[in-house]
Amino acid sequence: MALEMKYFVLKPGSKKIGDRFAKASRAAMMKFADEIAEADPVLAQELKMWAEKEEIDSISRNYAPAYPWHPTESDLVPSPWKLYRKTATQEMRPYIPGEDLSGVSVNKEDTPEPGGMIARNSDNHEDQWYVAKAYFEKNYTVA
Repeated sequence: MALEMKYFVLKPGSKKIGDRFAKASRAAMMKFADEIAEADPVLAQELKMWAEKEEIDSISRNYAPAYPWHPTESDLVPSPWKLYRKTATQEMRPYIPGEDLSGVSVNKEDTPEPGGMIARNSDNHEDQWYVAKAYFEKNYTVA
């Protein structure tokens, strides 16, 4: 007995990069649309538009465009930046105005001020850096 299939369910939408099932569904929809174009051109066109829309939606769901209102080719490159949650505490002490910061990394955008903090690597106490007051107040509390 041969397999008889009446309906074929397609899942053209991708939820992650490289979804082979969604890609195969979109390709099948395009091929099917080509095959029925003479018999039902409206349905064929609607299927093609659906497959193309899902392809575009797949790209926009999986990439972070720099300018969502005017995407360019460079916007389709995946962003290397991701959000990470800290799972450890951070050793810090208050910055003392006028102290020697020669062993402390200070970002060129920062100007040490009262309320800023000096952080250090708990595994290497020579590795120290300045934490700006506004950033400290926004992101840290005493553990």
